[in-house]
Amino acid sequence: MTLQLLQFNAGIVKDISEYTAGKNGPFWVDGNLVRFEDGYPAKIGGWEKNDLVGRKVDGTPSDIAENPKGIGRKMLFWRALSDSKDRIVLGTSSHLYIIQDSAIYDITPLRKTTNNLTNPLATTDGSTTVTITDSSHGAKTGDFVVIESATATGGIAADDLNRMSGYQITLVDANSYTITVDSAATSTVTSGGGTSLDVKYLIGKDAGLGTASAAPALGWGIDGWGNDGWGDPAPVSTTSVVLENSSWHINLWGEDVLAGVRNYALYYWDTSVGPATRAALISSLGGADGVPAKARVTTVSFPDRHYVCGGATPLAGGATDEMLVRWSNQEDYAVWTPTATNTAGDQRLQIGSKIISMISTREETLISTDEAIYGMTFVGGDFVFSFRLLSVGSASAGLNAMINVDGSVYWMGEQNFYIYDGAVKEIPCPVQQYVFNRIYSQYKDKVVAGHNKKYKEVSWYYPSKNRKFSITLGGSQFIDPNASGNVNLLEKKDCGIVWPFPGTDSFQVGDQVWISTDNIGTSIFSSFSTNTVGARAIVTKTEYKLTGNAAYTLLTQVIEVEIDPMDYNTQTENIIQSTTNWKFIWKQAYSDFMKTVLTDFLEQSTTGWFQIKTPITAVTELTDVANPENNNYVTYNYEQNVWTLGNMGRSCWLDSFGARDKPFAFESDGVLYNHETGTTDNGDPMNCYIESSPQELTANGNEMQLIDRIIPDVRISENTSLDLYLKASKYPFSLPTPNGVKTGDISLKGPLNVSYSNTSDFTSIDKVSTRIRGRQVSLKIQSNGSEDQWATGTFRINTKQDGIR
Repeated sequence: MTLQLLQFNAGIVKDISEYTAGKNGPFWVDGNLVRFEDGYPAKIGGWEKNDLVGRKVDGTPSDIAENPKGIGRKMLFWRALSDSKDRIVLGTSSHLYIIQDSAIYDITPLRKTTNNLTNPLATTDGSTTVTITDSSHGAKTGDFVVIESATATGGIAADDLNRMSGYQITLVDANSYTITVDSAATSTVTSGGGTSLDVKYLIGKDAGLGTASAAPALGWGIDGWGNDGWGDPAPVSTTSVVLENSSWHINLWGEDVLAGVRNYALYYWDTSVGPATRAALISSLGGADGVPAKARVTTVSFPDRHYVCGGATPLAGGATDEMLVRWSNQEDYAVWTPTATNTAGDQRLQIGSKIISMISTREETLISTDEAIYGMTFVGGDFVFSFRLLSVGSASAGLNAMINVDGSVYWMGEQNFYIYDGAVKEIPCPVQQYVFNRIYSQYKDKVVAGHNKKYKEVSWYYPSKNRKFSITLGGSQFIDPNASGNVNLLEKKDCGIVWPFPGTDSFQVGDQVWISTDNIGTSIFSSFSTNTVGARAIVTKTEYKLTGNAAYTLLTQVIEVEIDPMDYNTQTENIIQSTTNWKFIWKQAYSDFMKTVLTDFLEQSTTGWFQIKTPITAVTELTDVANPENNNYVTYNYEQNVWTLGNMGRSCWLDSFGARDKPFAFESDGVLYNHETGTTDNGDPMNCYIESSPQELTANGNEMQLIDRIIPDVRISENTSLDLYLKASKYPFSLPTPNGVKTGDISLKGPLNVSYSNTSDFTSIDKVSTRIRGRQVSLKIQSNGSEDQWATGTFRINTKQDGIR
C-alpha cells in the first residue's frame, strides 16, 4: 500500500483538455462559487438581501419594502462631510436614485411638469388601468410619471395615485396615456382626480433612458413594418431601435454627484439640498458656459480635478463627435468654454470610431475607444493635457468593464483580459476561450467589473448564453440501467455530459441532469460531441409547492435548472428544443437502499448505482432571451495570479468601503445584496463545487491502481456536509461500454460524505473508505447545504497496483 498526494495547482484551467491540464499542472478544471485561499480551494462567502424601503406620499420613509425600478448599471457610495451621512447613488436603466438610511429617493431629472390639471383621470369599474389626459404631454411608452395632489378616483385611494415611486406609462395618443395601479377601480369615472392635479414627467426615452438591452443591429426586420423603403436599412435617426443600453456614468465632485446618461445630457445633484430634490442639468446652473449637450462617458481627472467628457458634442454645437474629448475648467464642472484665463479645452482622438470608457488612475486618465487605449495626463500650460497612444486592439468590452485597483487598471476586452500598470499588458487567462465563447457578444456592454480587496479579486459579471428554467416534476421512477428493456443513458452520447458525478436519490441543488423529449432519453439539444464534455444542465434550486384544486392537493417538487448550451469539446452552441417537447428529466444516483433493490446488476465497484427518470409536468423559462442580463462571472486573483468562475448575476458592484464593511451589489431584478455574509444564497443553498483534472496514479500512467482510502485535508464548520467524488479511468477519454457502470473504462465513486465530527470549530477527518480502479483519478468536492463553510488542503489516497480486470 502507498499513500500519495492528490495535490493540484491553484486556479481553474478550461482551455486545454482535462488530461493535458492534469499533465501540465495538475490543475482544477471546473468550479462554482469557490475561491483560492493560499493556493487551496475554499467556499466563497454567502450573500443576504439588504432590504430597502420606499417613501410615503409625505416624503418620509415607509415601512414597505421597495426595490429600485430599472436595472442598476452604475453606483457609488460615499459619506458626506457636511452631515456625516452615508449614501449610495444608483443609476438604473430608467432612473437615478439616492439611497439613504435604507430608503430610496428618486432624483431622476424632470423633463417637464404639468400643473393644475382639472379632473384628468378616467377609470373603469374592475380595471387597474387609469387613463390620464394631458394635452401635448410629449411622453412615450415606457416613460415614467409621478402624480401629485390627486384626489381619490373611482374607488382608487389618493395615496395610491400619488405614490412617490410613480408609474410607467403606455401611450394612447399625443394627448393621453395610461398607467396601471395596484388596486382595481370600484366604479367607472370619466373625469376625476381633482382640480389641482400635477404631473411630473421624468426624463425618458428622448433623454436616453428606458432601454434595457441594445439592439443587435440595424437593417432588415428592425423596427416597425413599412417605416422605410423596400430593402432600405432602418436608419438610426428615425428608428426606435437603440444600439446601446441605457447606462449612467456617475462621478463624485466632493460630496456632490455628477451624472450623465450615456450619449445624452449631464446632470448635477447637490447633497446639501437633500434627497427629496431632483438632479438638474449642469447647463441650467448659474455661470454654466459651454457645457456639452451630450456625452458618451465622463470622469473626474486626478489630482487636477477637471470634469472630462469622452464622445461629446463640440463647443460649437451640432452632432456628437464620438471621438472628441472635452474637459471643463479646473475645479469648475460647469465652465467648458476655453479662454486665456482658464484650463478648459478639447482633443480629438484618432484611432477608433467611438469612446467606450474612461477611468481615472494614479495621475492619469485611461481612455478606451473601440480600437485603442489612450493615456491622458495633466501637464498644465497651454496644452493642459497630453495624450499618449498606449495600445491598439485592446479596447474595453463596455462602459463599466474597467476597474482601478490601487493605481492599476484591469479590464475585460473583446477577446482578452488586460492590465495597465504603466504599460498595457494582456493577462494570461486559462479560461479565456471558455468565457468568450459563452458571452452574448451583442450585449457585452452590460459587463461590469467588481473588486473584492480582502481577497485580492477582480471579477467581471457578464451575460452568458446560459438559460434557466423552472420545471415541475411528476413521480420519479428508479431504473436499473442494465436490466433488460431499460434505457441506459450512460450509453448515450447526446444527453449532456456522458459521465456526470452521481447524486442522492432525490433531486438536489448541484445535481447534473439529462432532459429528454421521450422516455428513451432523446436529447433536447441539437447535437453533442461524443466525448465527456458536452453541454450540461445543473439544478440550481429546489422547492415544494402545493398544487391541485378544491378536491385534492399535492405536494409537488419544483426545481430550477440552468442549462449551459455550449458543447465543451467543440465550443459550439447547441439549439435547445421548445419546452413543449420536454418530457422527462433524468439523473445518475447512488443510494445504500438500492444495494438490496437492484441486486441483479450490482458489483463491488458500483453497488447502489441507478438512474432516476421523472416526468415533466410543466416548464417555464426564467431567462428573458430578448434582454439577457449578467448571469455568470469570471474572477482573477491578482495576488495569486489564478482564475475562477461560476454562476452569479450582478449588474453593478462596489467593494466594502467606510461604513459598509462588506462588498455589495445589485442584481438585475433590483435586489441589493451584501456579500461575504453568511453561508447561503439569501437563505437558499449555494451550489459550491470544484473538480480536478485527472492525475496519473503512477509516473507514466502505465499500471492500473486500486484506491481504497481517501485521507481528506479539510476545515469544515459544525453543520457542514461536504461530498467527495472520485472518477478513475483507464484512458484519458474513456467512454462507457454497453454495460455502463459495470464494465466500462470509467469508474465513479460518491458521494462520500465528510462532516463535522468533534467539538472544535474546524476539524480534519481521519479517512474515507472506498474502492475504485484506474490509471488516472480526478476529485470533485461539493457542498449544497445552507450552513456549509469549508476550505481544503492537500488530499491523500491509498493505492496499490491492480490488474486490468
